[in-house]
Amino acid sequence: MSKKDKKDKKKKDTAAPPKKDAGAPKDKGGKPGGSGGKSGIAWMLWFLFFLVIFLPVYFFKMNTFNLPFTDASEAREAETVGEMVNFHDPLTPYPNEDRIPTKPPVFHWLAAIVSALLNGVSEFSIRFAALLYAAGIALSTFFLAKSMLNGRAAFLSAIVLVSSIVFWNYSSAARVDMALTFFCTTAFLFFYLGFESDKGGYFILSFVCVAFAILAKGPVGLAIPALPIIIFIIAKRAWKTVWREDTILGLIAMVVIVCGYYMIAGNKYGFGEYNNLLMNESIKRVTEPGGLYNDSFMEPWYWFMPKFFGFFMPWSVILPLALIFCFGKGMFSEKGGNLYALLWFLIVFIGFSLIDYKRKAYLIPAIPAASILTGSFLDSVMEDCEGRRAALLSVFSVVYMILGILLFVCAIAFLAPDVYDITIGKLASGRTVKILEQFSSKNSHRNLAEVLAISSVLCITGSVLMLKKKFLAGVISIVMMFVVCTSAASFWIVPILYGSPDNPRTFVRNNIEPNVKEDDFVGFYGNGYDYAVIFYAKRRIPMLGTPEVSYKLDEYRNVYLILAEEDITDLEMNYPRTFELAGDKYRCTKKNLVLMKRKTGI
Repeated sequence: MSKKDKKDKKKKDTAAPPKKDAGAPKDKGGKPGGSGGKSGIAWMLWFLFFLVIFLPVYFFKMNTFNLPFTDASEAREAETVGEMVNFHDPLTPYPNEDRIPTKPPVFHWLAAIVSALLNGVSEFSIRFAALLYAAGIALSTFFLAKSMLNGRAAFLSAIVLVSSIVFWNYSSAARVDMALTFFCTTAFLFFYLGFESDKGGYFILSFVCVAFAILAKGPVGLAIPALPIIIFIIAKRAWKTVWREDTILGLIAMVVIVCGYYMIAGNKYGFGEYNNLLMNESIKRVTEPGGLYNDSFMEPWYWFMPKFFGFFMPWSVILPLALIFCFGKGMFSEKGGNLYALLWFLIVFIGFSLIDYKRKAYLIPAIPAASILTGSFLDSVMEDCEGRRAALLSVFSVVYMILGILLFVCAIAFLAPDVYDITIGKLASGRTVKILEQFSSKNSHRNLAEVLAISSVLCITGSVLMLKKKFLAGVISIVMMFVVCTSAASFWIVPILYGSPDNPRTFVRNNIEPNVKEDDFVGFYGNGYDYAVIFYAKRRIPMLGTPEVSYKLDEYRNVYLILAEEDITDLEMNYPRTFELAGDKYRCTKKNLVLMKRKTGI
């Protein structure tokens, strides 16, 4: 061997060994294979493709958009939107000229814009505004998870979000909670982008989003993003990172937007009365529980736990695992994405659990954070299919197996009358009975059985795939089960449950429109006040006490009163032989309403 050959051999022997995973794709955090070998743009395209697949499901859901308002909360917001559009007062509406809106107008502004584009206020236009906010929440969740984690985790987080029951339900509800959640989510997104980069402007956008969150539902719009962000800054010891010029500018912008609106509203409604309303709707719900709403929504501290399990289905089975394992790898890393989402979820969940006044809608701002935690967990499982997380998820997939078997039993029950009588017929009660009574025919039972059977197969398939460590395919199977169930529910069950002809819209069409002329007087009496009736009547209907009725009898020839059925006796005692029924009674927002008219010749 020549000297040159010996020299070349020595160089080869002393050369550094190749780095492990040198050719593996890396995500933004530098983690090999962290996004499943795809770029963030590729996962974004997959998510958009998934939404396109989901569109037919939402078209089924739009079957419910035209259902009449039967819930007082929806009807109240609809009345405010109708006031904005019909009476041309978008900034400071004064619904029915007898009350101040209980919520600021951000949700109503979008609903009014949609109504204007669709040439009129309707159930569809108002609920479609909630769907637009829901789409914004989904996109914000995707980009936030992508910036904190990677493309695949962002894809999974967004899929978990849009296929959760609570998100599905409230994406078509005329409630301000979707507007609040959208602006809180975008505030979290822009803050994190500003935290991760030195580019100016992100913090300003974050503060602007907080301002609109406040204008969506009051002071809670400040508390939800502010508390997790402040604790995150303390945990990361990043005061110098966030204390810069655009932070100050953003704070100024937030104060100007919020104070500017409240100055305009206070000038219109009266500062004392408006401040009292704000105190009642926010602070007093915490400091004086039970006094404001007569204990009607007083619940124990643990009330949200079972509610959230049902709300976040089908992913609430996996969420406890995500919460346990998010304390491990990556929580206190330089990016701190898991810590950020965990603080967001826990502060919202625990904070609302500690107050006595509780409503299910309060959980909605925590859903994007829960989706990110679940998506992060699923991403880590797919990254290490042989790790502890994958093994534990495989064990928990047995829950999906049991669910699939139960769905199959229900499918058999709907096909076999004898089995139906001793299972579903015995166990069902209340609202379930109302649904099942509409499916008494053989064909309807067969249709439901087919839906349940398909859902059962998809659920069991997803469970088996997870047991075989085919986690992405298993997740897709679970999502498809959700698609089948929710499509069937939107097409059949929801219209039956809420589409009864016994509703405020029918009350107005059959009682008020044929009887009450433009020059006649119509008012509410007793417990008859109903927001939905005002919305459908498209006229202002004042609330009257006993003395006011006498004044209207002297002032108008034709006087009509809308009242609850139980108030008829009281009216006849105060005004004997003065009023008579002017139509049929209808069930409107949890009470039976009747229309009474002044008798001819009196």
